[in-house]
Amino acid sequence: MGSGVEAEFPNILNLESEDSPLNLRGELLAEIRPTIPGALHVRIVAENEDMFTDSTGRLFQNEASAQSGGRGSIEEEEVVIPEMIVGISKDGAYERYPNDANGMHQAFAYFDERMRAVQGEPGNMDSVPLTNILPPQDGWLYTELGRTASIGPPAIGSARTGTHSIHYSIGVPLSTSYNFLKYLNSNTRRHTGNQQQLNDARRNLNSALGFADAVAARFAHQKFFGMSAPPYIAQYAARYANIPDRHVQEVRGAAAVLYSLGAAAAHTSTYPGNAKDNAIALVRHNPNSLFGQLSPDARQWLTTNARNIIAGFDSTYSRDHPNQVRDYNQNMHYSQNMHYRSKLADQPSNVRLAIDDTFTVGDLISSGLVENYGKRTELKDTFTSTVVPIDNNGRIPLIVFEARYFGERNVSAEDFRTNHSALSTMAAEAQHNAAALMHPNEHVLRTVNGENQYLASQLALHPPVSGQSSRTHTHGSTQLYPPSTRRHQPGRTRGR
Repeated sequence: MGSGVEAEFPNILNLESEDSPLNLRGELLAEIRPTIPGALHVRIVAENEDMFTDSTGRLFQNEASAQSGGRGSIEEEEVVIPEMIVGISKDGAYERYPNDANGMHQAFAYFDERMRAVQGEPGNMDSVPLTNILPPQDGWLYTELGRTASIGPPAIGSARTGTHSIHYSIGVPLSTSYNFLKYLNSNTRRHTGNQQQLNDARRNLNSALGFADAVAARFAHQKFFGMSAPPYIAQYAARYANIPDRHVQEVRGAAAVLYSLGAAAAHTSTYPGNAKDNAIALVRHNPNSLFGQLSPDARQWLTTNARNIIAGFDSTYSRDHPNQVRDYNQNMHYSQNMHYRSKLADQPSNVRLAIDDTFTVGDLISSGLVENYGKRTELKDTFTSTVVPIDNNGRIPLIVFEARYFGERNVSAEDFRTNHSALSTMAAEAQHNAAALMHPNEHVLRTVNGENQYLASQLALHPPVSGQSSRTHTHGSTQLYPPSTRRHQPGRTRGR
């Protein structure tokens, strides 16, 4: 996958089209095509944005700026702004792409400079042809819609320099995605247009990480000891979940991703706008695609334990948002449409999805937990994200995350370079660590064996409850992966 970027700029576009701004979202205006396969590709597309106008026709970025600086009546208006999409740059040694990140940084700096060159007072509706700002001699190829487009200055209240919003798309292995999400969570911006929504998104990812530890610990107990996890395992969840075993870490990453998807979808009843805004990081694959990346044993275990995992989601999410179901049901109750009023929920997992309400949050999560789930749900049923395939172009399969709140909201070209370089470094480290899990060395084996010996001692202190199997792992000792049996290490499982 490498990495890419989507940067929304605050300049106002005027398009000669009878379609609404919402219907124009994603329409290609201009592009610089790659000269060789896999090289950098730069596109400019239309993005819609809700803004506000006053009686004089001036445009304001948000309602607060309109109320404080506008004249007369204030009305909401949907407008079109440009979004630059750039990809692909190489992040790690395990990817096969010809270009590095310098081309992406240069493209961003170029577009940033061209947008700042647009003349005019903020908020006025004057504009110049887009072809004057992005001239064809610079390599731009225009669509019919882009060729007739014009562009003006930003709205009042927008940052005059820097981007309006920037999202980074980056690929990491599933087995090391947990630590990557942890890094994103500690490096999210601290302020945004909707502070409470950002705080809730951060809380949801915090909970996703804890939820993932609990799920991975139970899977590890089953994998290493051949029995269901006892109640005391909560005391040692972090130790189980941290065992450097590829299959355990893949389950851990998948659980974090599924919780994040479910929480973002459930939160649309509180913040009914774009469900993506409820997530610090959003995966760009359907849940069943992630499920297919797991080992056969992991898939079987998740399928068997799916009901308990969903219950864990409900209890965790309800702890964080105790009034969520109540608020959702009130929204449904006051709806004038009886179709919606009949869809009340008793648990967060029964909240209906925003785009296709024949599916629930539980269906979305279960699509990544259950083999051949009957009500398989996809991202398009609740998010407006573009779904991409798992990237198998390199030596390690990569899943793609869209980091939505990394760094500050408005950034300069230099800030962008710094942020993207930091993410690329983390992605490269994630690939290196994933390779170690696939082909564990003696240090990794000693770590796993040491952890297992400790956990086995705890199991001896807490015998299985009645009805649980006392069978241990297949080696019959506390050595999970004895060095003499290297060819049978889990990192080399056949048939994946």
